[in-house]
Amino acid sequence: YFALMIRGDLASDKPTGDLASGKPTGDLASDKPTGDLASDKPTGDLASDKPTGDLASDKPTGDLASDKPTGDLASDKPTGDLASDKPAGDLASDKPTGDLASDKPTGDLASDKPTGDLASDKPTGDLASDKPTGDLASDKPTGDLTSDKPTGDLASDKPTGDLASDKPTGDLASDKPTGDLASDKPTGDLASDKPTGDLASDKPTGDLASDKPTGDLASDKPTVPKHLKTRINDYKYAYYKSSIQKYPQQHHIYITKNV
Repeated sequence: YFALMIRGDLASDKPTGDLASGKPTGDLASDKPTGDLASDKPTGDLASDKPTGDLASDKPTGDLASDKPTGDLASDKPTGDLASDKPAGDLASDKPTGDLASDKPTGDLASDKPTGDLASDKPTGDLASDKPTGDLASDKPTGDLTSDKPTGDLASDKPTGDLASDKPTGDLASDKPTGDLASDKPTGDLASDKPTGDLASDKPTGDLASDKPTGDLASDKPTVPKHLKTRINDYKYAYYKSSIQKYPQQHHIYITKNV
């Protein structure tokens, strides 16, 4: 009964003292304190939740902070020279403007679209491998010994020499020559393709040809000479005279009409 009636400062139910464990108003209490070292929403400099100090770990404004700092050595979008993300320095690895950078540099030894003489991509030098202007290059050169559309005499593609194999102008060439012994559309007499000679086999104008000739012995619509017609009529007349003597009137009419 005595313990229940006590209403002192050290009681365990709703005390008003500083060291009590339930909603105190002191500085060292553990629940919603207003002091500087408290662990819940403090306003001090070293607190761990939303502090305003320089060394805090959450959204600080100092130089060494790890989240969105404005210093030179920070790792996220810094403005310094040695930063690793979009720096403006000379040795940076992402779109630098220096000479030794590896991405679109403007120097002479860079590996991507350089303007130097030894570069491997579209150089302007003489020994480059892509569209050079030198004499020994392998792609559309202007020299005499190259293998692609040269202007020399021994080239293998559309040369102008006499011994070339493609459309030459010589006499012994194999493609559309102008000589007499060629095998393609010659103008000679013994050729096998549309010649103008007498013994040819394709639409000749000779007498013995077999395709619509104009000669006398051809087999297509010939013209019978007059002496042959007379001989035929004589044979007919003799036949009718010997075998059809009992019909002299009809025989006379037939002979008159056919002679």
